[in-house]
Amino acid sequence: VSPTALIPFIVNPVAQKYFNLADFTEETTAQVNSKGFIDLNGEKNWSITGHCHLQNFSYKGVAMRSARADYISTPSELTFSDIKLIFNQKNYRLRKKYGGPILGEVDSDKVVVDLKNKMVHIKNVRSSAWPAPVVRLFHTPSADHCEVYKFQRPPTLIANGSFDLNRSQKRTDFKIDIQAPGITHYDFLGSELTLRRLKGQVRIRQGRVDVSNISFRTFQGACSGKITVYTSKKDYEGGFQCERIHLKDLGETYGFKEAERGLITGRLDFKGHSSDIKKFNGTGAIGLERGNLFSIPMLGPLSPLIGKVLGDKNPTEEQAENASCTFSIRKGIIYSNNFLANTRSLRFTGEGTINLDTKKIDLLVRLNARGVFSFLTLPLKPFMGLFQFQGSGHYSKSKWKSAMFTSPKRGRKDPIFRTPPKARIIKE
Repeated sequence: VSPTALIPFIVNPVAQKYFNLADFTEETTAQVNSKGFIDLNGEKNWSITGHCHLQNFSYKGVAMRSARADYISTPSELTFSDIKLIFNQKNYRLRKKYGGPILGEVDSDKVVVDLKNKMVHIKNVRSSAWPAPVVRLFHTPSADHCEVYKFQRPPTLIANGSFDLNRSQKRTDFKIDIQAPGITHYDFLGSELTLRRLKGQVRIRQGRVDVSNISFRTFQGACSGKITVYTSKKDYEGGFQCERIHLKDLGETYGFKEAERGLITGRLDFKGHSSDIKKFNGTGAIGLERGNLFSIPMLGPLSPLIGKVLGDKNPTEEQAENASCTFSIRKGIIYSNNFLANTRSLRFTGEGTINLDTKKIDLLVRLNARGVFSFLTLPLKPFMGLFQFQGSGHYSKSKWKSAMFTSPKRGRKDPIFRTPPKARIIKE
């Protein structure tokens, strides 16, 4: 029969409200087996039990191939058990973009709609469908957030918890364990990252989504961390640490076309608002190993300049033994004053800014080349063998010039005047 034939039997106003969220077509069918009693005069002493099976409909804009469950309906509660949902994913945007299964399945032991207290309680949801449409059945703001994770194939989900149907949503608490063995795309700092073997736990509460115990691989390295999104304010905060990210792969994503070998390890703690890079703030540390410093675009133009001052002794193609710095980010601008790098015969320190919005740099690099030459006059000429360079412009087309060596703010305590210990990233 047509589902509209059921309307006279839905006497509870709240139940009618949820029924009206469904859209039916000529292809929609409903099979309902029920028993119980209804007082058509409106007395709240009715109860119905049965089994229902709907096909080819949509609910809250989510296309469904079929939905079946056993149910118990009373004036104060609607309980579904032994639930089987099959989503029609044919026109879902991620399936249209990446391909994948047309149908997605969701099972659940029980869903209780507490009409009196305006709560939905969900027990043991197991899903092989794309998550955003599944969450949209219960909570639209959280579903909108799920859309930022672009799964090429549906991940495996296990979920439990409750949704508050009141506008305040104070009692909402819903948890999801997620595993995506394939590829997931995620937009970060203006570029799309490719994540592999993504795992994590999602917790949806009043006005926020917490994603914790995140782990994945990207740029051939391992990453882990957490992020919290405040769905009502569109603010976010979090922290990630990565180990042995390949510089070349990172460069291809963020436009460092000349980036070559090198492995990056680091950590970033951040907060921001929506996609506005000017409201991105954070702190972090980063280190480079087994790499050529001058393959980094913003430093690449510095190599010939160093060649001019060192002549045939120019060793800028040497592999960096280590390079590291800590940094802060304020309103989308990276600040650092302790860049430190070593090759076998050169030592560098640096400071300055990188604007993530305009992609422009303002950097100062000092060079200690005393390992290249033998300076017998060093006591008389303390700056002999020390050089300074100034960099500016777009990071991919930066311009460097020689500048008069100036003593660092820390004076003789600055690492440029001594052989520093090997730089390391301190892991938590």
